Amino acid sequence: MFFLNGWLFSAFEFTAGVNWLYLPAGVRLLLVLMFGLSGALGISVASATLSIALYAPNDPITGLVAGVITGFAPYLVQQLLQRFANLQNSLVNINAASLLQLTLLYAVATSFGHQVWYVVRGVTDNFWLSVWPMFVGDLIGTVLVLYTGHAAVKLLRRSAAKRVAD
Repeated sequence: MFFLNGWLFSAFEFTAGVNWLYLPAGVRLLLVLMFGLSGALGISVASATLSIALYAPNDPITGLVAGVITGFAPYLVQQLLQRFANLQNSLVNINAASLLQLTLLYAVATSFGHQVWYVVRGVTDNFWLSVWPMFVGDLIGTVLVLYTGHAAVKLLRRSAAKRVAD
Protein backbone atom coordinates (compact mmCIF):
# COMPACT_ATOMS: atom_id res chain seq x y z
CA MET A 1 0.00 0.00 0.00
CA PHE A 2 2.94 2.29 0.73
CA PHE A 3 4.27 2.00 -2.81
CA LEU A 4 0.80 2.16 -4.38
CA ASN A 5 0.08 5.37 -2.47
CA GLY A 6 3.38 6.83 -3.69
CA TRP A 7 2.55 5.92 -7.25
CA LEU A 8 -1.05 7.17 -7.17
CA PHE A 9 -0.55 10.28 -5.08
CA SER A 10 3.03 11.41 -5.65
CA ALA A 11 1.70 14.89 -6.47
CA PHE A 12 0.47 15.11 -2.85
CA GLU A 13 3.86 14.43 -1.28
CA PHE A 14 4.92 17.14 1.16
CA THR A 15 8.30 15.61 2.02
CA ALA A 16 9.73 12.10 1.81
CA GLY A 17 7.25 9.84 3.63
CA VAL A 18 4.72 12.62 4.37
CA ASN A 19 1.75 12.97 2.02
CA TRP A 20 -1.35 15.13 2.08
CA LEU A 21 -3.30 11.94 1.23
CA TYR A 22 -1.93 8.78 2.79
CA LEU A 23 -3.98 5.58 2.39
CA PRO A 24 -1.52 3.35 4.29
CA ALA A 25 -2.56 5.16 7.47
CA GLY A 26 -6.08 3.81 7.06
CA VAL A 27 -4.82 0.33 6.29
CA ARG A 28 -2.70 0.42 9.47
CA LEU A 29 -5.66 1.34 11.64
CA LEU A 30 -7.85 -1.23 9.93
CA LEU A 31 -5.27 -3.97 10.51
CA VAL A 32 -4.96 -3.07 14.18
CA LEU A 33 -8.74 -3.03 14.57
CA MET A 34 -8.91 -6.48 12.98
CA PHE A 35 -5.84 -8.12 14.49
CA GLY A 36 -5.06 -6.14 17.66
CA LEU A 37 -1.58 -6.53 19.09
CA SER A 38 -0.50 -8.91 16.30
CA GLY A 39 -1.47 -6.25 13.74
CA ALA A 40 0.47 -3.59 15.64
CA LEU A 41 3.56 -5.80 15.79
CA GLY A 42 3.37 -6.67 12.09
CA ILE A 43 2.92 -3.04 11.10
CA SER A 44 5.84 -2.03 13.33
CA VAL A 45 8.19 -4.57 11.77
CA ALA A 46 7.15 -3.71 8.20
CA SER A 47 7.28 0.04 8.82
CA ALA A 48 10.63 -0.12 10.58
CA THR A 49 12.03 -2.13 7.68
CA LEU A 50 10.75 0.41 5.14
CA SER A 51 11.86 3.38 7.22
CA ILE A 52 15.38 2.06 7.64
CA ALA A 53 15.73 0.95 4.02
CA LEU A 54 14.24 4.04 2.37
CA TYR A 55 14.76 6.96 4.72
CA ALA A 56 17.33 6.18 7.38
CA PRO A 57 19.87 3.59 6.17
CA ASN A 58 22.59 5.32 8.21
CA ASP A 59 20.37 5.82 11.26
CA PRO A 60 18.54 2.57 12.04
CA ILE A 61 17.40 3.79 15.48
CA THR A 62 15.35 6.57 13.87
CA GLY A 63 13.74 4.10 11.48
CA LEU A 64 13.16 1.48 14.16
CA VAL A 65 11.38 3.88 16.53
CA ALA A 66 9.40 5.39 13.63
CA GLY A 67 8.20 1.88 12.85
CA VAL A 68 7.17 1.30 16.46
CA ILE A 69 5.25 4.59 16.47
CA THR A 70 3.58 3.59 13.20
CA GLY A 71 2.38 0.26 14.59
CA PHE A 72 1.55 1.19 18.14
CA ALA A 73 -0.16 4.58 17.67
CA PRO A 74 -3.28 2.89 16.27
CA TYR A 75 -3.10 0.19 18.93
CA LEU A 76 -2.87 2.78 21.71
CA VAL A 77 -5.87 4.67 20.31
CA GLN A 78 -7.86 1.44 20.02
CA GLN A 79 -7.05 0.54 23.63
CA LEU A 80 -7.99 4.02 24.88
CA LEU A 81 -11.34 3.92 23.10
CA GLN A 82 -12.06 0.44 24.37
CA ARG A 83 -11.38 1.58 27.92
CA PHE A 84 -12.97 5.05 27.90
CA ALA A 85 -15.53 5.05 25.06
CA ASN A 86 -16.83 1.48 25.37
CA LEU A 87 -15.57 0.43 21.94
CA GLN A 88 -15.96 -3.33 21.95
CA ASN A 89 -13.05 -5.52 20.92
CA SER A 90 -15.29 -7.24 18.39
CA LEU A 91 -16.24 -3.82 16.93
CA VAL A 92 -19.93 -4.77 16.84
CA ASN A 93 -20.83 -1.40 18.33
CA ILE A 94 -18.75 0.68 15.92
CA ASN A 95 -20.63 3.26 13.89
CA ALA A 96 -19.83 6.27 11.69
CA ALA A 97 -19.43 8.60 14.69
CA SER A 98 -17.06 6.28 16.55
CA LEU A 99 -15.09 5.72 13.34
CA LEU A 100 -14.62 9.48 13.05
CA GLN A 101 -13.54 9.73 16.69
CA LEU A 102 -11.12 6.86 16.21
CA THR A 103 -9.76 8.40 13.02
CA LEU A 104 -9.18 11.83 14.55
CA LEU A 105 -7.42 10.43 17.61
CA TYR A 106 -5.32 8.13 15.47
CA ALA A 107 -4.26 10.93 13.09
CA VAL A 108 -3.24 13.08 16.06
CA ALA A 109 -1.35 10.25 17.76
CA THR A 110 0.59 9.13 14.71
CA SER A 111 1.45 12.56 13.31
CA PHE A 112 2.43 14.06 16.65
CA GLY A 113 4.32 10.94 17.71
CA HIS A 114 6.33 10.82 14.50
CA GLN A 115 7.10 14.52 14.39
CA VAL A 116 8.18 14.68 18.04
CA TRP A 117 10.52 11.76 17.33
CA TYR A 118 11.84 13.41 14.17
CA VAL A 119 12.54 16.67 16.00
CA VAL A 120 14.38 14.76 18.75
CA ARG A 121 16.46 12.93 16.12
CA GLY A 122 17.13 16.05 14.05
CA VAL A 123 15.27 14.74 11.00
CA THR A 124 13.09 17.85 10.98
CA ASP A 125 13.64 21.16 12.68
CA ASN A 126 10.15 22.61 12.34
CA PHE A 127 7.61 20.52 14.21
CA TRP A 128 4.52 22.56 13.27
CA LEU A 129 5.42 22.78 9.60
CA SER A 130 5.80 19.00 9.41
CA VAL A 131 3.01 17.81 11.70
CA TRP A 132 0.09 19.32 9.77
CA PRO A 133 0.68 17.65 6.40
CA MET A 134 1.14 14.30 8.14
CA PHE A 135 -2.00 14.82 10.25
CA VAL A 136 -4.09 15.82 7.21
CA GLY A 137 -2.72 12.98 5.06
CA ASP A 138 -3.30 10.38 7.76
CA LEU A 139 -6.77 11.75 8.48
CA ILE A 140 -7.90 11.79 4.83
CA GLY A 141 -6.33 8.42 4.04
CA THR A 142 -7.85 6.82 7.13
CA VAL A 143 -11.30 8.30 6.47
CA LEU A 144 -11.23 6.97 2.91
CA VAL A 145 -10.12 3.47 3.92
CA LEU A 146 -12.31 3.06 7.02
CA TYR A 147 -15.49 4.51 5.60
CA THR A 148 -15.06 2.48 2.40
CA GLY A 149 -14.59 -0.61 4.55
CA HIS A 150 -17.56 0.32 6.74
CA ALA A 151 -19.77 0.76 3.66
CA ALA A 152 -18.56 -2.55 2.21
CA VAL A 153 -19.40 -4.40 5.43
CA LYS A 154 -22.90 -2.87 5.47
CA LEU A 155 -23.46 -3.93 1.86
CA LEU A 156 -22.23 -7.45 2.55
CA ARG A 157 -24.53 -7.73 5.58
CA ARG A 158 -27.54 -6.54 3.57
CA SER A 159 -26.70 -8.93 0.76
CA ALA A 160 -26.34 -11.85 3.19
CA ALA A 161 -29.57 -10.95 4.97
CA LYS A 162 -31.40 -10.77 1.63
CA ARG A 163 -30.07 -14.19 0.61
CA VAL A 164 -31.18 -15.69 3.92
CA ALA A 165 -34.64 -14.12 3.54
CA ASP A 166 -35.00 -15.44 -0.02
